[in-house]
Amino acid sequence: MSRSTEKSTESQTSKNTNSKGSSEKVSQPPSQTDVKKSKKSSGKPLTVNNFNFSVYVMKVLKQIHPNTGISGSALATMVNLVKVDVAKLVSVLNQLMIRSGAKTLKERDVIAAIRIALPGELAKQAVSEANKAVTKYTSNAEKGTKQKPVPRAVRAGIVFNVTRVENLMMLQTSAFRKGVTASVALATVVEYLTSEVLELAGNAAASFKKVRITPRHIKLSILGDEELNCFYRDTIISGGISPYIHQSLLPQPSESVKKPSKPKVAEVKSKASGGKQKPKVTKAKPEKAAAKPKVTAAKGKKPAAPKADVETKKPTARGKKAATTAKPKKPVVKKTNKKMVKKPTQKPGST
Repeated sequence: MSRSTEKSTESQTSKNTNSKGSSEKVSQPPSQTDVKKSKKSSGKPLTVNNFNFSVYVMKVLKQIHPNTGISGSALATMVNLVKVDVAKLVSVLNQLMIRSGAKTLKERDVIAAIRIALPGELAKQAVSEANKAVTKYTSNAEKGTKQKPVPRAVRAGIVFNVTRVENLMMLQTSAFRKGVTASVALATVVEYLTSEVLELAGNAAASFKKVRITPRHIKLSILGDEELNCFYRDTIISGGISPYIHQSLLPQPSESVKKPSKPKVAEVKSKASGGKQKPKVTKAKPEKAAAKPKVTAAKGKKPAAPKADVETKKPTARGKKAATTAKPKKPVVKKTNKKMVKKPTQKPGST
């Protein structure tokens, strides 16, 4: 009995010591790894807003325009454009996956989506860049070791982080699995589109004699390129609107400036026929007799008498002023010869 009691007391003491030790461990502050695990487990699910590509946009800009800067608002605009690029390509990928019924996202699906989504020469250049990056990645796949792993972006020879683009892609796609090179191809295409926009925006800033890229330069660069404008046609980008002035608001030419007269139809026809057109013969119309002026008299009034003829004298050679009007001549009255009557002559001496 004594041995059993001793064992029971020893077991009780060991339990008490274990409970004390466990209480002491809980009271200690948690390590940094525990804090990170608790944040991941208890944090909110990842969304599109959790992904930031500003570091990679700056690296691409320094490769193209090393002496050009970028404002904060323009950098935020470029990050949003990167997310728009991924969203547009993934939406086409989802349609292809649904139609084919496949559950694994592969490189050929990404290239097919690129050819559908991007217009013209932009699609050809993007596909060639994606093929180069994939071949380089597969050739350098054996370089990484467990002690010194090589990032996938370095193996593919690109700037954008492949893992970050892959996580954003899997967040929006309907595929259950993804291939090894699918995310490499997608990251390469996104980097290519970003470099195209930044190159045009840097040229626009240089044309305005600015050192930093602003959202206005990004807007003008996209509107100036036909293919980029077609790709981003349903995307609202900050930076104002395209410059346009209605024709009615422009200063119109003055009336004194005469517009060039259009050539006549006969001249145009003669030029077209080589100048061999026969002249048209027009018949002379008979002259109409001069119509007599109608005299209308108002009621209760007599018609006005015709005015007398007015004679005008020509100016003299010395420059004297001649009378412009002259009095009408008096009618000439002819004198009639009266019959001569002989008076009786008286004889001298007669009474």
